[in-house]
Amino acid sequence: MNQSLVSVVMPVFDGARHVPEAIENVLAFRYRPLELIVVDDGSTDDSAAIVRRYAAPVQLLTQAHEGFGSARNRGAGAARGTYLAFCDADDRFPSDRIDRQVAALAPDTGLDGVFGEIEEFVSPELDEHVTGMFRAPIARRSVRMVNTMLLRADSFWRVGSFATDLGRGVDLDWLARADDLGLRIEPCDGIVTYRRLHDASTSFRRRGDEDDYVRAARLAIARRRQPS
Repeated sequence: MNQSLVSVVMPVFDGARHVPEAIENVLAFRYRPLELIVVDDGSTDDSAAIVRRYAAPVQLLTQAHEGFGSARNRGAGAARGTYLAFCDADDRFPSDRIDRQVAALAPDTGLDGVFGEIEEFVSPELDEHVTGMFRAPIARRSVRMVNTMLLRADSFWRVGSFATDLGRGVDLDWLARADDLGLRIEPCDGIVTYRRLHDASTSFRRRGDEDDYVRAARLAIARRRQPS
């Protein structure tokens, strides 16, 4: 049976420490056909050089540092797949992730996307001084966030590109716009992302700063107050 192409978009910024493992995890996905588009967002480390070592189905795009919203947009614009998945360059993924999500999404033509469960872990290379600064990892939980989703590409573009000026509020903004349009994005069974807690992540470096989320929420409220 012929299967539809899945495009995986992976932004990376100064992620040389973890991007090889993330790429290998995607290449270990059992589902085919698959393409992995890695967008280097102006890294100052060896991230781009590491990605260049990989052959197809890995592709590398590079750009000046504009943030992961912009990097996701660049990758989505180059994607050829019927389905889109967004994966962070510091996480891990089970090998059957795409199989399970395609099986849940493909038969229901009225369904725009599916999301799954995450489980967090503290990156094993960190010493105790650093790990002591982390909150407790989240146990297995179903989370509607962009990097747990598989989306129909045409549904993604109905909502449109990610915001490029909202920092960590990018997911909240895109999902709010998806809700405004009435997209159906429903849960599917099983873990799809093992989320890494480490000292170079944006969420760690900007912990306690909730301004991005507040701005995204205010935009959603203002949009919903406008006359239809």
